[in-house]
Amino acid sequence: MDWKLSHEKLISNPNSAYASLVHLQEEASMQCHSSVSPTLGCPLRQYSGGLSDTRTSCGASFCSEKDSLCHAGADTVEPMIRPKPVSLKRVYAMLGPDWIYGVVGTISAFVAGALLPLFALGMAQSLVAYYMDWHTTCQEIRKISILFCCGAVISIFAYAIMHLCFGIMGERLALRVREMMFSAILRNEIGWFDDLNNTSPMLTGRLQSDATLLQTITVDRTTTLLHNVGLVVTSFIIAFILNWRITLVVIATYPLLISGHISEKLFMQGFGGNLSKAYLKANMLAGEAVSNIRTVAAFSAEEKILHLYARELVEPSTRSFLRGQIAGIFYGVCQFFIFSSYALALWYGSVLMGREISGFKSIMKSFFVLITTAIAMGETLAMAPDILKGDQMAASVFELLDRKTQVNGDAGEELKNVEGKIELRGVQFSYPSRPDILIFKDFDLRVCSGKSMALVGQSGSGKSSALALILRFYDPTAGKVMIDGGFLWVLCYLLHETKHQH
Repeated sequence: MDWKLSHEKLISNPNSAYASLVHLQEEASMQCHSSVSPTLGCPLRQYSGGLSDTRTSCGASFCSEKDSLCHAGADTVEPMIRPKPVSLKRVYAMLGPDWIYGVVGTISAFVAGALLPLFALGMAQSLVAYYMDWHTTCQEIRKISILFCCGAVISIFAYAIMHLCFGIMGERLALRVREMMFSAILRNEIGWFDDLNNTSPMLTGRLQSDATLLQTITVDRTTTLLHNVGLVVTSFIIAFILNWRITLVVIATYPLLISGHISEKLFMQGFGGNLSKAYLKANMLAGEAVSNIRTVAAFSAEEKILHLYARELVEPSTRSFLRGQIAGIFYGVCQFFIFSSYALALWYGSVLMGREISGFKSIMKSFFVLITTAIAMGETLAMAPDILKGDQMAASVFELLDRKTQVNGDAGEELKNVEGKIELRGVQFSYPSRPDILIFKDFDLRVCSGKSMALVGQSGSGKSSALALILRFYDPTAGKVMIDGGFLWVLCYLLHETKHQH
């Protein structure tokens, strides 16, 4: 090549190496600054020393590093797509094979829930018995003690059977969900695994956590709900039979009572809240200082690091103090609601006794039964936020199960004889994880049956990408990948059938 020629004369020959290099550089620059549409195409020049049956790709390796820098920001700010909500009917339909355990567990949950109001009724009856004469008191207390012992034995069997049945249902549900998720993962195309959200550690973590969480929000939620249903129904029946007037007054204050007990339970768990994000900067600073302790010691920067660390702790300390004050105020408000409800019920009971409408016995029994029920409901419903927040995770499970692979190898015509002639015709391809980086454009390749062909090129020139297309790890954006003149999915079907036969 005469290097004394001008740029115009060197580029005038479209088949020259100089023109090919300039053309590749221009395309690399265009790809870095704008997205390449699959419909746009420019015919590649045949490379003068290449294989006779092969045309080169667009040279993605010349711009791979620049493109990764250009698009790094776009990959990191990609919005998180929320999965579609899943109906409860579909979630609970997965428990269908173990319905017998559900029936037995439901009956046990109702019995276990009914024991607490009966316990409160016994306590109220024992309190009333102490105001009777000594002989009657001894008889009543003896009777109540025997009933308490019987209730203790029944509660052992009821709670054991309830947790056993629902535990078996939960474990079998988790096993089925893991098997279905693993099968769904294996059905996906190779390009799906290129996504950073679908790496091996992420998927193995989802197999463990998502199935367990689905078990929790399905089985534990059902257990809590059925237990509370038995609790409420039994307590209301007993209270309305004993004294319907005081029952209506206490039920009117139930929203304050239950919300007060729920808030009290939540505030007792910790007033600081989740401050992990607030401590994130301080933790990162400490981690960097420890990992680079030699550099810190070499520059005598210990005092500076301590000053920076203390400054990062100011904001979490302030937020924790404010949350503590707010939690204390609301805790006091919750206590006010609870004791005000007690006061209203007892005051109204005194009014009924003063007018001789109701007696002390019926009022105290109804009051104890309803108040004990409210406390129990508040403690169990305090766990509701932890159970309900798993709905989105359950939706992600079904999103994985419902996903249809973009490469379907289960359809096609069975070939009796395969010669093995492979041909790539006008292939255009870019990886699904990097759709803006074009790997092949108008790429042609023909490999005859029984012949060996070497794909030669620098690192990143597309050698492994060509093999991935032949193995049908990916489908081309445009063009055809054929074997013996037919589309590649015929080969995939043949391999699929052969694998199952062996």
